Parts: sequence; structure tokens; C-alpha cells
Amino acid sequence: MNRPLLRFLSDDKVRQIHGRSLDMLEQIGATVMREDGLATLSDAGATVDPDTQNARTPDLVERCVASAPERSAADD
Repeated sequence: MNRPLLRFLSDDKVRQIHGRSLDMLEQIGATVMREDGLATLSDAGATVDPDTQNARTPDLVERCVASAPERSAADD
């Protein structure tokens, strides 16, 4: 079933938000309070500081986005 496409943001705005999100993940990172969570992120390629419990994940996010399908069954 084809559904009508409703878009609130232009492609340019989506790219801008994505870019700024990656900048925040690089500059600020995210606090991960579980050692096993930090280890998992580190194993996946994130930059992790166990002393501050901080993980910086922009490259990991980019790889995940690149590996995601462009469409899903929910889009049909």
C-alpha cells in the first residue's frame, strides 16, 4: 500500500541536523554509566573514556546509518 509522504523538514535541514548531531557526539559525547556498555561501544569503535564514563560515537553512528536499508516494510 502506498501512503502519501508527509515531510516536515527538507532534505537539506535533515542533513544539517544530522551533521550537528554528529558534531555534538564528537565534541561532547554521551555519558554511559555501565562498564559493559562502555566496553560494547569501545569494541564497536567508539572513543571511550572509562574514567569519565564518556563515549564519543560519531563514526559508529555513521556506520550504522550507512548500513541501514533506505526503505523498510513499514514504508510500503
